Amino acid sequence: MPNTDDFLKRYIEKILQKQNQDEKPLSDEERKSIAFELGMDEQEWKEANIEFENHLKKGKQFFAHRNLEDAFEEYEQAYIFNPYSAEVNYLLAQWHEYKWQNQQKEEDFQKVHQYLEALFRIDPTHTDGISLKTALRKTEKVHQNRQVKSKMMLFVLLGVLLVGVASFVILSYNQIIAQQEEVMEAWSQVENVYQRREDLIPKLLNLITTSGLEAKQEVEGLTQAYQKVQDASISEDNFDTSSFESYETTQNELSKSIDQLLSISSKALSKEKKDLLESIIVEIEGSANRIAVERRKFNQKVKSYNQKVRSFPFNLMGFSPKPYFKQNP
Repeated sequence: MPNTDDFLKRYIEKILQKQNQDEKPLSDEERKSIAFELGMDEQEWKEANIEFENHLKKGKQFFAHRNLEDAFEEYEQAYIFNPYSAEVNYLLAQWHEYKWQNQQKEEDFQKVHQYLEALFRIDPTHTDGISLKTALRKTEKVHQNRQVKSKMMLFVLLGVLLVGVASFVILSYNQIIAQQEEVMEAWSQVENVYQRREDLIPKLLNLITTSGLEAKQEVEGLTQAYQKVQDASISEDNFDTSSFESYETTQNELSKSIDQLLSISSKALSKEKKDLLESIIVEIEGSANRIAVERRKFNQKVKSYNQKVRSFPFNLMGFSPKPYFKQNP
């Protein structure tokens, strides 16, 4: 027999060339004719066919013991010699079908169809091939159903995840809004106690002006400071550091003006006026204490709110920290 490797190479080339010309499987006689043209004699042809059968036999034994690698090697050797053997194409289809069942690789699935198509071109009535194709269709349908169920499960899980995330975002957002409302409510309390102090200013001014006390400059200073605090206000629209600083300045000026007027009036008033003044002073001092309490509560609310909006994931929601109120009445 001619050099085996060289012979097989030329043999395969001839078979492929013949196949492309005829577009149909070659018969055993046609393959034999090609082999003889390449230098093989009758005895060598018989020996080659015996070797072909041995490859199939060994391949089946290896496959029965699930030695897939050796089984495939034997099948491949048989296929090289006779790619038009119905049995070889069936065994290769069976091999890839088993591998696909266990590894679910698309490449093996395509190979199964490829070898089955070749098989049915050679022998459309091949019983085992028909059974394999039928079983493959059932398995493929089961596999497709599993894929559909897996996708549905994935969509369900994604839906649950999205609902969970959305619920968390909504809950987190609502928590911040609730704390924001608490801050504004605490600030309203601060303004209320300041208003109580401001309500005492007209009484104090009236007491001084009706007493005949020489305190024109102090009265004018308190009157002006009082007008400024009446105009000063903080709302959600101007709840910022600049507005707080301006508000603090006006309240400090009012406190200073009150102290200046009280310092000169307490010594020059009559006993009756002094009693009235003492009553007003007690109320002013009480207001100052309430201001300190409410200011502290407000700053605690601001601290809690700021810690929240600076922490993850709340810092992604676009909320800004609130300013503290540090004014001392």
